[in-house]
Amino acid sequence: SNGYISSSANSVRLMVDTTNKYPRGGKGRPSVRIISDNTYTHGLFLLDLNHMPFGCGTWPAFWLLGPNWPSNGEIDIIEGVNTNTANLMSLHSSPNCTIAGSGQSGTLEQSNCDTSQNGNSGCGTKADTTAVPNNYGAGLNTIGGGVYATEWTSNYIKFWFFPRTAIPASITAGTPNLPEFGLPMANAQGSCNLDSHFANHSIIINTDFCGAYAGNTYGSDTDCPQNATAGSSLNSCVDFVGNNPQNFTQAYWSINSIKVFQIAAAAVLSASMSWRFYSLIRVVIQCFHPDFKFFFSHSNVNQLVNFRLKFHEF
Repeated sequence: SNGYISSSANSVRLMVDTTNKYPRGGKGRPSVRIISDNTYTHGLFLLDLNHMPFGCGTWPAFWLLGPNWPSNGEIDIIEGVNTNTANLMSLHSSPNCTIAGSGQSGTLEQSNCDTSQNGNSGCGTKADTTAVPNNYGAGLNTIGGGVYATEWTSNYIKFWFFPRTAIPASITAGTPNLPEFGLPMANAQGSCNLDSHFANHSIIINTDFCGAYAGNTYGSDTDCPQNATAGSSLNSCVDFVGNNPQNFTQAYWSINSIKVFQIAAAAVLSASMSWRFYSLIRVVIQCFHPDFKFFFSHSNVNQLVNFRLKFHEF
């Protein structure tokens, strides 16, 4: 893993290169991407994390992706760039899918999920940092993280964040109770047949740099060093990321577990639905569930790592 992956008794850390310089025009700063071999349609996805990548030039994401994009859709659970303080939760789909943005604490930024519209911004909701403080970046890291929960059904896709000191007891007990979760940060529901737009998703965690999102918004982030001679926001971002390895010591994921629950096939969907345990991806010492394969990411180039870690399944 070139030293970019480490584990302890209870967590795994996914890091980036913090040693070498990568001038503009080269391969870019290496990082790690993990993607599940198994795929999922519907479920309750729980990510327990202590720390997430943060800082100028970073573009971290925890997301679900279907085959033949955008035909089977994309669900972005955690996404942001640079020094953002609020998480962006969004869907990307084929045409004829819009959401209303009701029944949520966050702010709807775009209702049309169609990737061919609005520069592929998708239908996104920005988390409200008053309703749900410390839901992204430096704030999340300061409080020791927490649990991100995503409920995906035929009728809606909902997103919550629970800080470390306010994780519902049912999640801790391993028997998540949906009515205990309260108002979601985002509720993706509206004029969209979700089952015809979202299916067979892999779980992905990665740290990218610059690119279309972090790079093109870098110039407007007043907390990030700018290069007046770079010629563009993107170039300024690439120069900063490539020439300052010491600035990326906080660009890492620390993950305790990823758990996937699915409803019993015969159950009727309701607010009080009983989720049954489906599969668990848990990190233990020197172990990672075989559901994941590893990639090194060099900006827009992904190189498959030629090994698989030993695993322990619960």
